[in-house]
Amino acid sequence: MERNITCIVCPRGCEMKVTYTKREVIKVEKNFCKRGEIYAKEEILSPKRIVTSTVKVINGKLKVLPVKTNQPIKKELIFKVMEKIYKVKVKPPINIGDIIIKNIDDSGTNLVATSKCEY
Repeated sequence: MERNITCIVCPRGCEMKVTYTKREVIKVEKNFCKRGEIYAKEEILSPKRIVTSTVKVINGKLKVLPVKTNQPIKKELIFKVMEKIYKVKVKPPINIGDIIIKNIDDSGTNLVATSKCEY
C-alpha cells in the first residue's frame, strides 16, 4: 500500500510518500531528514495524538479548566480517554501542570491542567 503524508515534525512540512504493509513500513520517500522517516513510520503503524479538552470546575473562578495529556496517546484510545475526562470535576486551587487524572488507562500518560484556577 502507499500513502502520502505531510510531516509535522518541523516547519519544512515534507510531503512524504510511504510504502507499507499492515505490519511494516517498507520505504519512506521525499523526507528531508531522518526525523521525517521516524514520524512517517510511527504515523502509519501506531498513530498517536495529544488530547486537549476541558473538565468541569466546582466553585471556581472558571467554569471549565483546560487540560491536555502530557504525552501523545494512541489514536484508538482517544474516545475512551474522552469518556473519562467528561466525568471529571475538579475543585480549586489548581496550578498549571497539576495532574488531573494520573496514568489514564495504565497508559503511563497523565492528564494535566494547562491553566491556573482559583476560588
